[in-house]
Amino acid sequence: MALLSVAPMTAKPKDVNGDVIEDTDDLMDDEKDVEEACKFCAETIAAHFQKILDDYYKVDFERWVACLVSDSCAVNIKLARLLNVAMKNCVNHSLASEIRRMLRNDHQLNDVLERIHELLKGIKGSLCNAAALRNFTDVRPIIRNATR
Repeated sequence: MALLSVAPMTAKPKDVNGDVIEDTDDLMDDEKDVEEACKFCAETIAAHFQKILDDYYKVDFERWVACLVSDSCAVNIKLARLLNVAMKNCVNHSLASEIRRMLRNDHQLNDVLERIHELLKGIKGSLCNAAALRNFTDVRPIIRNATR
């Protein structure tokens, strides 16, 4: 069985001369452009997966790939359809989405978590506070990170 990974492209788009396009708001100004971009990405990734398995592992794609595990963005849904494999939503993405939804709806919980976050930032940012905390526990403050 093979494990294939898809990572979002983070490079800035370039024009035909190879210059970076800074203002990307007008690149996809209608639904058709977005649909074409989604189709292009899915087809490119599908071809890449099939080529990797063929070139490096000399295995048949249909025989070795059972499903696609990913978040449910449009490209991944299209990719699963193109590859004719089942798609399983990533549990971590689903859990993070549910927690964000819960925090949006529960202002009291959100306020408590924000106060804890501010306290931990103060402890982590101060050597004196961090040293005092080490006298009581091995636990270290971890600052909340924003994820997509």
